[in-house]
Amino acid sequence: MKERLDKIVSILSDYLTKNKIKCMVLGISGGIDSTVCAAICHEVFNKTGIELLGYSLMCNTNESDERSAAILAGEFCNKFENIDINSWYEFSKNFMEIASKTETTDLARGNIKARLRMNFLYNVAGCKKGIVIDTGNLTEYYTGFWTIHGDVGDISPIGKLWKSEVYKLAEYLRDHHYLQPLNNKAYQALSKSISLTPTDGNGVSKGGDLEQIAPGHTYEQVDRVLKAWLKLGNDGERAYLRGEPVMLFNDIDKETVKKIIDRVIAIEYKRGLILTL
Repeated sequence: MKERLDKIVSILSDYLTKNKIKCMVLGISGGIDSTVCAAICHEVFNKTGIELLGYSLMCNTNESDERSAAILAGEFCNKFENIDINSWYEFSKNFMEIASKTETTDLARGNIKARLRMNFLYNVAGCKKGIVIDTGNLTEYYTGFWTIHGDVGDISPIGKLWKSEVYKLAEYLRDHHYLQPLNNKAYQALSKSISLTPTDGNGVSKGGDLEQIAPGHTYEQVDRVLKAWLKLGNDGERAYLRGEPVMLFNDIDKETVKKIIDRVIAIEYKRGLILTL
């Protein structure tokens, strides 16, 4: 993991320096992804002197564990603020319902929260000549656990990592970078993020993201299914849609594999489509 971390820090540092970026702006939920991104950006600051501005933008659907974890992760930031956006969210939700004459669903309400947060972060970045740090990973990208125009930033430190790799990177950072007594809060932040059940923080997923797609399984197993699926390509997808068995795993039941792949196919629209004319 050291080589992977060093490469990420180097690429991000070079990008910021080349483009004369003044600061990094990061929304911190306290979850594994934003905490790892905060730790990476802290390493970038040590290398470049470009500051990390962290914001915990909490709403009524955020659990107390998430709130306390976000505050701990603020240790990685040069400046950190904890802001309650619930009144802003309630106003926006009510406006949307009145203007559209449609009652919002749980998913729509969750998306409103994600987009309000991103609106805030981009406003800060624009005013301070900074960039917004994207906290997405490959597993979420393919399974759709992100909001269009809500969870996408300017540059993604962990965008090429699978969720299982994000956990390994968090463990590496915790055990090799932040064991010293002076870094006790940073150590606690990483430990806390590793122990929390990943959710969207928007009140949409009940019981965690993993529980929705592969109950009783691990991210390592989900990632193996996704990697195998991507290797099959278009021919494999056509065979799957015909009902042919295309993938078998000794430790993952067929129903779980089907549930994962069906979700990947169902949210293809989120990943975008460029038409060839």
